Amino acid sequence: WNKHYFVRSTCCGSVWEIPKEKGEAIAQGENITLTNDDLTPTMFGRRARVCPGCSTVVEGSFKFCPHCGREL
Repeated sequence: WNKHYFVRSTCCGSVWEIPKEKGEAIAQGENITLTNDDLTPTMFGRRARVCPGCSTVVEGSFKFCPHCGREL
């Protein structure tokens, strides 16, 4: 029923959505490796934008990245 899986970074606490098949494997106790291609940035469970300059996750209301100042 539209189940989604998420992981939380241990270094900064950010939340990332991961593919369903990898989430199910983790839930079953399998030891898997996640790559950058597996991670989709989220903001409180919703998809978020990522700055193309510095890769910071940015809220939808911003027109410029609050970290590096690049236009989004």
